Amino acid sequence: MPRIEKDPLGEKPVPDEALYGIQTVRAVENFPISGLRPLPAFVDAVIWIKRSAALTHKETGRLEAKLADAIVKAADEVLSGRHRDQFVVDVYQAGAGTSHNMNCNEVLANRANELLGGKRGEYTPVHPNDHVNMAQSTNDVIPTAMRLSVLATLPDVNVMLVVGAAVVVALIGPIVFSPISFTLWQAVDLWMRRPTPAELAGESEATL
Repeated sequence: MPRIEKDPLGEKPVPDEALYGIQTVRAVENFPISGLRPLPAFVDAVIWIKRSAALTHKETGRLEAKLADAIVKAADEVLSGRHRDQFVVDVYQAGAGTSHNMNCNEVLANRANELLGGKRGEYTPVHPNDHVNMAQSTNDVIPTAMRLSVLATLPDVNVMLVVGAAVVVALIGPIVFSPISFTLWQAVDLWMRRPTPAELAGESEATL
């Protein structure tokens, strides 16, 4: 049986096994566009931000240590590869990423509450907005997550480029560096270095 969650717009059934909540369910219903889910690197980046925020608010005293530690532990579980099926909002969504931000907030809040002995969907003592999203805005979280995910992906992209270049050299190297090709490259080089009409005219005047 699904659990029933409430928000300012009313009630919604949420799968009982889901770590996400009503805001995520609404987003899934509102944006059935591509069926594509967020890339793992993007999920990681948002979770890094939530984890760092919890540690910072713990240090400044804004967030109770017990709640912060539970959020951090929940984040570490996600970063280790667990709960990946809980990030379900379509990548093509309106609202500048608010729905994905809330998806992450709800997953971390529900898991943190479980770690503290609570139940999914009750959002106590950890609340997705008041605690996981404390002092954050989607307009800050999502652009930062985009940059972090790109930086995290770059090493893999560089490896792919190197491998691709090696394959290209292996395939066309024998052609490019054959004696006939070398002669052709010399001809092309001479053609590219040929004097322009103006230069030829200048040489003619100098000869006269």
